[in-house]
Amino acid sequence: MWRHRFRLNLFLSCLAFLLLLSIIAAAILVVVASGPLAQGDGWLASANVSNTEGSSYHPRIAVDAQDRLHMVWYDWVDLEVHWPYILYASKPADGEWTSYSYLPGNAQGSMPALAVGADGAVHVVWEGQGICYVRRDSSGTWSAVEDVSTFGSMPDVAVAPDGTVHVTWWHREDYPHDAHMYHCDRSSGGGWSAPVSVYSGENASTPLIATDTEGTAHLLINATGYEIQAMCASKPVGGGWSTPQEMWFAPLPLSVEQLASDSQRRLHLAWGWQDVGSGQWGVNYASKALSQS
Repeated sequence: MWRHRFRLNLFLSCLAFLLLLSIIAAAILVVVASGPLAQGDGWLASANVSNTEGSSYHPRIAVDAQDRLHMVWYDWVDLEVHWPYILYASKPADGEWTSYSYLPGNAQGSMPALAVGADGAVHVVWEGQGICYVRRDSSGTWSAVEDVSTFGSMPDVAVAPDGTVHVTWWHREDYPHDAHMYHCDRSSGGGWSAPVSVYSGENASTPLIATDTEGTAHLLINATGYEIQAMCASKPVGGGWSTPQEMWFAPLPLSVEQLASDSQRRLHLAWGWQDVGSGQWGVNYASKALSQS
């Protein structure tokens, strides 16, 4: 029985990965297309942000309080054989995109994520030799690269209003052991807390994290398989993580791709799905109002 479930979960994981690749490819095409989008739809002409010879993947974007855009992605840069680099570019509200720059130490890795704090600082995490972190303050000065964890992959990051940085990631030692969703944080003037496993299970997949206006961290855990679609847990300021609660969606998601919160304490989700019977693909959205403390 467990072999059958393992094969099913492996198949679904591969299918979700292929969908993710198609989403990434579509996103990159949007970024690097050289001509304007369809006339009359309101979009301005697109811009090539990467401008490298090598392949560019997994762009992530965030906006600060001055409406400056910040983007990170991973990129081979040239046609040589090596690990990809993590690149960064920014764009002022009424200006053009800067040329790309390397993170400190010409950091290499993949799957970057970023978030911008209320003070304008940009926080970047990525999958390197473990989970790596770097900070760019509002003046444009980068910190040294820090190791958040010596293990893990698929990280995400969020910043609370008080400047607390929350990082989450996925880790599995090997099959058939359960996968773990880890979290650690640090205050604006402190060090990293010890990693905590918020959830473990054989179907656990990519985690996403967001913070609300009260500083509560919200963790969404994707799950592969039909038994559980996703789970969500929360951690208030000064408190511990709640027990993850199962979440169910229609249509059935392949993977929840985005988690965000707004100033009215609402959580927003977006996910891709496929109807195997009809062959139709789509993207759905849902939101939830959080109770006030």
